[in-house]
Amino acid sequence: MKINARLFFSLWLLWSSTLFAQPKISVKSFEQKENDLTARIDAPKKDQNGDVCAIIKVVTPQTGFIWEPDGLGIVSAEYKTGEYWLYVPYGAKRLTIKHDKLGNLIDYMYPIPIEKAMVYIMELKTSKVITTIDNEQIASNKVLTSANSGILKIVTSPTGATITLGGDNIGTTPATVPNLLFGDYTLTLSLPGYATTTKTFTIAEGKTAQITETLAKGRDVTIASEPNGAALSIDGNPVGYTPYISSLTFGNHTLKIQQGEKKAEKTISIPQSGDEISFSLTFDPQSFTETVNGVSFDMVAIKGGTFQMGSKKNNVEKPIHTVTLSNFSIGKTEVTQTLWKAIMGNNPSYFKGDSLPVEQVSWDDVQVFLDKLNQKTGKTYRLPTEAEWEYATGGGENNRTEFFGTNNESSLSDYTWWSANSNGITHVVNTKQPNSLGLYDMSGNVWEWCSDWYGSYSISPQNNPKGASSGSSRVLRGGSLDDIYYDHFRTAFRRLISSDSHFYYIGFRCVRSL
Repeated sequence: MKINARLFFSLWLLWSSTLFAQPKISVKSFEQKENDLTARIDAPKKDQNGDVCAIIKVVTPQTGFIWEPDGLGIVSAEYKTGEYWLYVPYGAKRLTIKHDKLGNLIDYMYPIPIEKAMVYIMELKTSKVITTIDNEQIASNKVLTSANSGILKIVTSPTGATITLGGDNIGTTPATVPNLLFGDYTLTLSLPGYATTTKTFTIAEGKTAQITETLAKGRDVTIASEPNGAALSIDGNPVGYTPYISSLTFGNHTLKIQQGEKKAEKTISIPQSGDEISFSLTFDPQSFTETVNGVSFDMVAIKGGTFQMGSKKNNVEKPIHTVTLSNFSIGKTEVTQTLWKAIMGNNPSYFKGDSLPVEQVSWDDVQVFLDKLNQKTGKTYRLPTEAEWEYATGGGENNRTEFFGTNNESSLSDYTWWSANSNGITHVVNTKQPNSLGLYDMSGNVWEWCSDWYGSYSISPQNNPKGASSGSSRVLRGGSLDDIYYDHFRTAFRRLISSDSHFYYIGFRCVRSL
């Protein structure tokens, strides 16, 4: 009878490995787990003296062990998935581990004392006799197995995935792994460009376990917007409307949403592992024009962000502190006399002109104006907080300027009506250059009321601060037509004044939360 050469070689390899190999058992690590309450609360057992046993959790993928304790004995040995639990009396010193395939570990001395009701983790390291072969290596297309073992067959789509079993690289798919001792195992399949997959399986004596896996090239994601119902495109391709659930390939993608004239964009990254992935896009705030009693005024949307508020130049501006603001809109210009007359029916200004800023209005007067404006529009307009005013004047979150629109004192007159160019009168709004946010006259022309009571700054980070809870003075910002000092036009400069003050150099602008 002729025996195929490959089959003969395979059989010889299996026989010789069994005959000559002397697998050993060793302890990879042994440590106490103080936070593990298994022995104390979850699953306690007592020894013959009534004391609560310690538990030694022996971590191993193999089964079929015999445990021989020292003279104190073992109360019980229980097999759990991937580990054995040995209940031992406190004071135990050593343990002998035997296995008919893997050999023996004689009189292993515990490296630390065994205490009552404590849990210890013993990780075993055992030698393996694992030979990875494909079906062509066995002419009969059958793999012989030894007692107490089984076979694992692994197929993936696409092929070529690296197989890691018990920390060892055992080849690539497709593969057949013979002579695995019966028990529970975990393996990973990895291939560049695809998600790493972890699989658990059980080897039964004389049986073949089969793993067939299609590797994922991407991951399921959920994409939402606020509000939902926005048209969504991914990498320039329209895909539908939010909320959107689908699979995206690994790597970076550009998301764009649009709803009417509102747009938003976001770059996302899809990792190969991790928790469930979801993304949400929020539209940038939108500028708008308000019309009331036939008079229109523009509100500029300001995207919220974080900035450093204050300065080191004056004590009232200290300490510099971190402030985070939500989105808001602010008047493109100071409130004009035309708008004031449309709401209030009078004009208290010293310098008269429809497109001039209204002035000689107190903080208290402004509150009456805002109440009437809100009644007519059905919206909620208010004065800016100091933080909002400083944030908008300096240009928002990025590329902030020391003065309105500029960092150079020499350029102040390009943006500001002040003593050097005003001739002692107010001027038509939005005739100087705007800052980077499209706002006009936030320094010069007239000082502007803020909503805050005057108070000292806190050094701690603030979210949407509203100033002191009480006080005797309100805050003015921005400088005016007859200020002669550069310092008054810095974005951080503060001035305090009584809320009932009426002067030709004091006006205001409106803000609305978004």
